[in-house]
Amino acid sequence: PRATCVLRADNDYDAVQAWLSLQESPATLRAYRKEAERLMLWALVERGVALSSLATEDAVAYRAFLRQPTPRQRWVGPAAPRASLEWRPFAGGLSSRSRSYALTVLSALFKWLIEQRYVLANPFSGVKVRGARQ
Repeated sequence: PRATCVLRADNDYDAVQAWLSLQESPATLRAYRKEAERLMLWALVERGVALSSLATEDAVAYRAFLRQPTPRQRWVGPAAPRASLEWRPFAGGLSSRSRSYALTVLSALFKWLIEQRYVLANPFSGVKVRGARQ
């Protein structure tokens, strides 16, 4: 709700940028940005919803998507510069450890968005990767 939100974000992209601005380590910033951008792209392209409209069912579907991003031609490709037409968000499906890391980062993002009163709930709360060591 706009009246109680403490962010000056006009949209989800701005809200994520505010969260990313808190990171001082360039490596952490790069890793967090990658996870947040992947989710925002997936939410819009595959689910047709904004980041702030994701539900728990979407988070569970995203967990499965991380194992095997499909359609492959849209999501998977060799490493390429981001400005290249050949760039894709994934080089392949993620290992259980990488999926667990992604979900942990995204849960932290939503936890922060809740604290800022930007969203009301964390769709990633309780969504875990079986077999991943935490």
